[in-house]
Amino acid sequence: MIDFYKRRLCWGLHRTYKESLEYERVLREVFRKTAMEIYGTTKVESIGVFAYGSPGRFELTGGDADADVLIVEKRRGSRERRFRELFSRRLGNFDFSKIDLPPFGTYEEIDIFLGKSLVEGNQVIETRFICGDPNVRKEVESKIRKFDSVERELRNIFFNRFYFNQYFRQRSQNGHPNVKYCPGGSREFLFFYWYDRLCQKINHEDFSLSGLTQPKIKEGLERVFTEGGITGEEFGRAFEAINALIELRTDILTLNRGSTNRGITILDPETIIGLQKEFRYPSRREVVRAFRKYSGALATVTQRIIEMTMERAANFRGSSWKEDFKEGYAKSTSEKERKRIAVDDPLTRMAVIWGASEAGQKSLFDKLAGKYVDSSDWATICSLVCSPLCEPEILHEVAVNQGKERGYGYILRVIARNKNTRRDTLESIANNPNLEKRYSELATIALAEGFNKANNQV
Repeated sequence: MIDFYKRRLCWGLHRTYKESLEYERVLREVFRKTAMEIYGTTKVESIGVFAYGSPGRFELTGGDADADVLIVEKRRGSRERRFRELFSRRLGNFDFSKIDLPPFGTYEEIDIFLGKSLVEGNQVIETRFICGDPNVRKEVESKIRKFDSVERELRNIFFNRFYFNQYFRQRSQNGHPNVKYCPGGSREFLFFYWYDRLCQKINHEDFSLSGLTQPKIKEGLERVFTEGGITGEEFGRAFEAINALIELRTDILTLNRGSTNRGITILDPETIIGLQKEFRYPSRREVVRAFRKYSGALATVTQRIIEMTMERAANFRGSSWKEDFKEGYAKSTSEKERKRIAVDDPLTRMAVIWGASEAGQKSLFDKLAGKYVDSSDWATICSLVCSPLCEPEILHEVAVNQGKERGYGYILRVIARNKNTRRDTLESIANNPNLEKRYSELATIALAEGFNKANNQV
């Protein structure tokens, strides 16, 4: 199918680069108009606008993209609040699927999220400065250097590998794959970037995205190849797969705009029929076969990345650590053997928690949950509440304790998707007036429409 896509004037990584540049233009124009209205000048001090997520990495997918933008202020007074509100409202005039503007943004808040949260800390680390006060860019980059570390990068890669393994199973529908959320799907582009960032930290290289000039996934793939993680043939297959998956996902998003499936990228028979009508796709059999080929090529490289990350971690922790880590996560490890693995090391602890969960080893999981329910380590807590083995009491305790603290809010979204969560726990999240909407909305949906609906929110 790659020949089918090559007939297009702009496709694949070229498309994402051009879409990202257009997004920059939109942000700059919205900033200019908003700054003039609120401040009477475009030379606004102490405010900076950053792209994060896919536009931050020059990987913005066309068709129906989110507007991922972080506004950073030295402090937030009345004019800063008005600026954020008007900026978001103006951005909403463009046809983005949603405006994803994190509620945090002051220097103090950025310290909190970088210091505590993997997910929202990544939203800061993965930013690319677009416009505003250059001193804000310098301040943000200084804070990233302060809080980011090799250890944080290792936790990020391993936690997300375990998390995605589970999350992908939740995002398929009736056995049909989700082009974004599946093994080898476009969500796994992140591992290419994260591994490159890990290596940059180890090698003391500049890892700021603000000087980026090409899609980050390309740089990550090149890193894996030059380090000998994949062959030239595997590099070629992965590069072809990246370009093809970008086009497939773009077409599905375009197809689903304005429908109840907006933002969803399930590759089911109905979707393929729509692709055939709108874009003259080949037969269903050929489309499915091509998707399996492309996702398989990317899944192979992603697995190599995980193996190379383990090697990197073993360089700091020793070869015995690697064996404990692999045995801790392996589903085939017996409960007796898994219990013997020391969990003082946070990476090994994550592996054992997820391994016990995947293997259905309830006794060991309950013991770990009881021991670490009061932990302040974000990755440990989130690993526990992700599990289908997690008891309702543990979920409730985390929700009403750590979940109320700044920096742990994303964990409430995970709790709201866990089918073991009690109704009173969901109500405590949904009805908390002090929580931002992004932290309470899944609990509200789970209460009204059930856990399956909460699990399939875009």
